[in-house]
Amino acid sequence: MAAAAGVSLVMIFIAGFAGAFIISSLSRSNPWILVGLLTLIALLADFFAIQGQLSEIPLWAKIIVVASVPLQMWLGGKIGIDLRNRFRLTPVV
Repeated sequence: MAAAAGVSLVMIFIAGFAGAFIISSLSRSNPWILVGLLTLIALLADFFAIQGQLSEIPLWAKIIVVASVPLQMWLGGKIGIDLRNRFRLTPVV
């Protein structure tokens, strides 16, 4: 059970990071506003998942799921913006 919870936490982190990375690297203006909106949506989704599907995982895993969301989004957003600026990529959205 603990190994499955660990794998789930890694997958959740990668998904949050990738979403913020894509949004921040493709947005034309105010990427942090879009990343913030994604963070709120992810927190809401995680809250409902913890109440339902993930109700069987240990308390420590639930805390990590919720506490890691802002870190995922900040890290993905920061790296996405930095790469966009470094390689002078043209924003799409």
